[in-house]
Amino acid sequence: MIYDPNLDNIDETTRKRLEAKQKSLHLQINQARALINAKKTSAGIEIFFAIATEMVLIGEITKATAIYKLILREEPNNSLALAFLSGLYQHQGLAAEVQHLNTHKVANSPDLKTFPSETSHSDFFSDTTIELSDIGELEKICPTRRVMKNEVIIRQNQENHKLYLIVEGRVQILYQDCENNFKEIATLSAGNFFGELTMLLPHRLATATIVALETGKLLTVGREEFKDFLKSRPYFLEPLIKAAHKHLLEYTLRPLFCLGNNRDQLWLSRIAESFKIRTFSAQEFILKEGERNQSLHVILDGNLEISIQGPGENHNIPITTLGAGDFFGEFSLLTGEAASASVRALSNGLIACLKRHEVDRLVAHFPDFLPRILTSFRERKQNLMKIKISSLNPVSGS
Repeated sequence: MIYDPNLDNIDETTRKRLEAKQKSLHLQINQARALINAKKTSAGIEIFFAIATEMVLIGEITKATAIYKLILREEPNNSLALAFLSGLYQHQGLAAEVQHLNTHKVANSPDLKTFPSETSHSDFFSDTTIELSDIGELEKICPTRRVMKNEVIIRQNQENHKLYLIVEGRVQILYQDCENNFKEIATLSAGNFFGELTMLLPHRLATATIVALETGKLLTVGREEFKDFLKSRPYFLEPLIKAAHKHLLEYTLRPLFCLGNNRDQLWLSRIAESFKIRTFSAQEFILKEGERNQSLHVILDGNLEISIQGPGENHNIPITTLGAGDFFGEFSLLTGEAASASVRALSNGLIACLKRHEVDRLVAHFPDFLPRILTSFRERKQNLMKIKISSLNPVSGS
């Protein structure tokens, strides 16, 4: 029995309400199971997610936990279900269950090759390994360096234009928050690499500090050496770009979700998997005023301009410029109305998008997420109104 309220010692009205809720819940569960049995797994899981979200919102944590287990029975590596279930276990003080989930995806991942990370806390880092044959080819064209225990290899917010491959030893990934506290993000071992983000996007600064945990050996790969390596190994570029994009997304989302320690890094990695990443080109319109929008957009790289239609047909009024870490789309997402402004790219870049129903799920599980969205919504709405009023009533300088 998934939903089993205690009906003793309550009035008749409350009893009927609870019985109706119980009946409705069972109907939804049966509907989801019927869809799954009919091979419509995605539709069935979508209903399960809706049920679980409702249970979280009304405080029925045990019931939500049971629903997420049903989802994972059908999709063992569903990233959001794993993240949310881990959070619910943590809320209930079930440390053993949390630990089991922390190793769940790594143990079930088909992508790990040759040098699996021994103590990685992040799916991003544990999935980024290089095969022995590739290491041998890189050693022919790239220099190696010895690192000593406690040596700082890369510092957060400093330049770095090299890719580092761990041949021997282990390194620790540390993130420094706005209060200058260091949070351990992951531990990497032989076969893992790091530094790919700043090598692929040389204008960006390092997003974390890398420290050697023990004496070891690194391969250092520069941009030109990497281009030569890709001539014979073109297949390696796609997973490297994918890893860099996910790394960048995790870094960008961390302040939005107030996450930064080991436990939360697992949640963050799985939340990141629910976003869709795409590139944009300079002068491209990401969103036009008056269009329907059902996504939250987070800028990973590049600059965008928000503008509104002025009095003239071709007259656009700039409102503000957005950069990496900013988000937009919350107007239409929260109100259901058409977009109140246009968003145009000022440069090439990357953007991550999250659909409305997935935003709803995150709001249910991360209480600080919605207030941050609402704060931005209010500030931008006020600014938008001021600019619109100013455009309709121009005042000449005194």
